[in-house]
Amino acid sequence: MTPFGRFPGNAPAFLELDDVVLSDVCLCRRNDEHLTERSDALPVGGFGQVVVAVPARLLSSVGDEFKDALGVRSNLTSRHNDAFAVFLAGHGYIKAPSRPVGFSTSQTLRIGQLSSFLGDDVAFRTLSGRSVVRFRWTLGMAIALTVMLLSGCSPTKESSSVSSSSEVRPKRTGTSANNVGCTTAVATAPTLTHVRTDMTPVQGLPFGVVTTADGAWSFVSSSNTIASTSGSITIASTSGSITVLDNKVFPPTIDRQVALVGTPLGETLSHDGKYLLIADDTGIVVLDTARLESGNDPMVGTLQEFVGGGAIEVAISPDDQYAFVSLENSAKIAVFNLSDALANGFGSQDFIGTIPLGLAPVGMAFSPDGRWLYATSEGQVQAPGTLSVIDVKEAEANPADSVVSTVVAGCSPVRVVVSHDGQTVWVTARGSDALLGFSASSLVSDPSLALVADVLVGPAPVGLSLVNNDSRIVVADSNRFGNAKTANLSVINTDAALAGRSALLGYIPAGLFPREMALHGNELLVTNYSSSQVEALDTTTLP
Repeated sequence: MTPFGRFPGNAPAFLELDDVVLSDVCLCRRNDEHLTERSDALPVGGFGQVVVAVPARLLSSVGDEFKDALGVRSNLTSRHNDAFAVFLAGHGYIKAPSRPVGFSTSQTLRIGQLSSFLGDDVAFRTLSGRSVVRFRWTLGMAIALTVMLLSGCSPTKESSSVSSSSEVRPKRTGTSANNVGCTTAVATAPTLTHVRTDMTPVQGLPFGVVTTADGAWSFVSSSNTIASTSGSITIASTSGSITVLDNKVFPPTIDRQVALVGTPLGETLSHDGKYLLIADDTGIVVLDTARLESGNDPMVGTLQEFVGGGAIEVAISPDDQYAFVSLENSAKIAVFNLSDALANGFGSQDFIGTIPLGLAPVGMAFSPDGRWLYATSEGQVQAPGTLSVIDVKEAEANPADSVVSTVVAGCSPVRVVVSHDGQTVWVTARGSDALLGFSASSLVSDPSLALVADVLVGPAPVGLSLVNNDSRIVVADSNRFGNAKTANLSVINTDAALAGRSALLGYIPAGLFPREMALHGNELLVTNYSSSQVEALDTTTLP
C-alpha cells in the first residue's frame, strides 16, 4: 500500500495475509514491473489467503472471499499465482435486482451476477475463449478486473517443455506483423555449453543495468519488499537501490549499494556519461554518475509527470537535451527538457507534454541519427501490440502530434533495439515467443511491408541486445509465466533471420526471469530478476 502513498485502513488485518495475487492485466500494475514476484513477501499469516481491492462503494455488493484450492500453494513457491485454480467460497452468488449477468468457466470459479448499478456494456473473454462476462461499466472496473484475474485473464503459461520442430515460421516477411499471433510454442535448439558465463549475486530484484562508456562501472537498479512490524501491525513497503559493479574482473564484483526511495526500474546513461537516469513511478530520477562511483550522495533531481504513472523505461535524446519515459499505466510517453532542468533547477516547467501511444507502452530506442524514436506498446492480453515511430524533433516541441506511424508487432511487444546502421528495428514479442525485425525505412514509407524477420525463440522473450558487430542478437527468454524454474538466453544469427533462414543458434542457461541487458566491448550483462543475479556473458565465445 505504501507505493500508493498511504497505509492500509485496517493494518492489523495484514497479520492474516499470506499472499497477494496481482494480475498482469491489472491497469494499475499491468506488466508486474513494479511489484515483487517473490511469494510470501509478508512474514506472518495464514494458509492461502488472498487480498482483493474493491472500492468502498462496491463493498455492499461484494461478500465473497477468494481462496486458493488445495495444492495451489506449491505453485506459489515458484512465484506464480495460478488464477485458474482459485475457487469462490463463503457466500452465494452476488445478487442483482435486475439485469442478471451469467458467468462460468471450466475451472472452479463461478460468479453469477453483478449488481445493477454498473454502466456501459463491456465484454471480456477468458484466454481459452470458453466463457464471456458482460456487465455495465463505472467504478465497477475493480470487480471487472477481479473477474478477469480469477477467470484466467492472465498471460498464457509458457513452459520450456512446449516446443515446435523449428524456429522458422511460415514466411510472411515483407508484410505487416498482423499474422504474428499469440502462442505458447517455443523453438527447439541445442544448449550452448561452451559459452562463457558467470553470475554475480545482488540484493533485491534487479531490473535495469547500464555500463559506463569506459566499461569501468555498471549500475544495476533493484527493488526490495520490506515487511516492518510494530506491535501487532505489519506493514509491507517497497524500497529501491542502485548496485555499483566494478567491471575489472569477470564477472563484475559489487563495489557498493546506494539506497533510493521508490522503485527504480529502467535505466539509461547520458551520452556524456555524467548522469544516470532511472524510471521510477511518475517520472525520472537523475543521479550524478561520478558521485555514484565515489560513494557520495548522487541525487541531482527528479523529473515528474503527475497525471500519469507506471514509469518503466527511460531514454535520452542523442544530444542529451531531452528525456523520455514510458508510462506503462497511462498509455503515453512523457517528455522533459533535461538540459533546462540541469541548468536552472528541476521543476514543473521541465515537463513538455506526452506522446499518446497504445495500451502499456514499455520499450524505447532511438535511431542512430536521432531522428526517430521507436516505442513498443503491449496492447491487450492475447491481442496484438504495436510498434510506433515518433518524430523526435516534433516530440520535443509538440509531443501530442509526434507519432508518424504505428504497426502491429506481435503479441505483447516489450523491448526494442535498432541496428547500428539504422536499417533494422528489432522487437521482442513476449506473447508471440518471437523476435521480430522491421525495416526502418518501410516503417515510415510503407508500414504494411515493414516486417522483414520473424524468429521463434524461447518462452516470453523480454530484453535483447545486438552483439558482435550486430551479427548476433541475444534475447532474454524470461519464462516469466511458466512453471519451470528455468530460463534461457536465445542466440540468433541476424543475417540468417533477415534472409528467412533458420536463425536460432541455441540457448544459454540463465537465472530466473532474465530481463534487461547492457553491453560493453565483449561483455554482456543480464539482470536475472527473480534469482537476484547479474549474469556476465563473454560474447567472443558465442557461435
